[in-house]
Amino acid sequence: MKTIPFTCPHCGTYTEVAADYAGQNGPCAACRKPVTIPDLANIKKVRPSNAKKLTKALTFLVSSIGLLVVFLGIFGVIFVSALQPESIPFLGRTVPPPASCAANLERIHVAIEAYVKEKGHYPPAYTVDKNGKPMHSWRVLLLPYLGEQSLFSKYDMSVPWDDQANMRAVGSKMPEVFNCPDLDATRDETSYMVICGPTLVFDGPTERKPEEITDKLSDTLLVIEVADTDVHWMEPVDLSAASMTWTINTDKGIGSHHSTTGIHVLTADGRVRHVDDFTPPEELQGMATRGGGESIDTSPWEPEANAN
Repeated sequence: MKTIPFTCPHCGTYTEVAADYAGQNGPCAACRKPVTIPDLANIKKVRPSNAKKLTKALTFLVSSIGLLVVFLGIFGVIFVSALQPESIPFLGRTVPPPASCAANLERIHVAIEAYVKEKGHYPPAYTVDKNGKPMHSWRVLLLPYLGEQSLFSKYDMSVPWDDQANMRAVGSKMPEVFNCPDLDATRDETSYMVICGPTLVFDGPTERKPEEITDKLSDTLLVIEVADTDVHWMEPVDLSAASMTWTINTDKGIGSHHSTTGIHVLTADGRVRHVDDFTPPEELQGMATRGGGESIDTSPWEPEANAN
């Protein structure tokens, strides 16, 4: 596949983009700021080493100011914490704001939209071999659309996901977008899943077209946050509508790693919401369908950007 070498003008990240995207606009895979991929005829190749030098130079120029800002920020947290001890996390706590998890889901949505634009359909929950055996997860299929083309190029689609060739090449290199920021960055267990079923957007190897979603996009679930999945990020396993418990933050229900009051969900309109744990199971089931015609009041579930 022919690629275009490209360095983000905002953060200096070097990547190689599929030539099909020449001249197109979109978000940088690293900093999410808008960028324009250069035309093939106007490419001025920038080596990764140059980008690194630029990054180091910029880092040196702002280091003094950065240290001052950090000092003032720590002092401010300590001062405010003394006044409102229950509203500000204590120093040393590693729990990030929920918006970090929301940012992962937003990136996943951008990748899904790019996939749909190119393929004409949503990615299947998993692909299968000629005997119907699950082979590769939607998370692997999205790699090229997440700025992970180099990782995807090492993945062998001709053998199962857990073949030694794939496990050695990329098994331990889970992209950070599939990991809740609250957790160890070296883990390989996914934090995000789709729900599978015949009336849902995802149903095994089925490739759903956008027009098959007849419910409101804002009422239709795509991806949800799930705690303790025990599922490798490459594994073609997700939640089953037929067997899952449609409760939130219960012993057998779905839950969050960092929220005790609900979970983050991505809907088909690209918004991320925080669905509280008092949500009735039948309401969550209604959101999961792609064309059930259910009337769902989503007003209590503020978009994550406004939830903090």
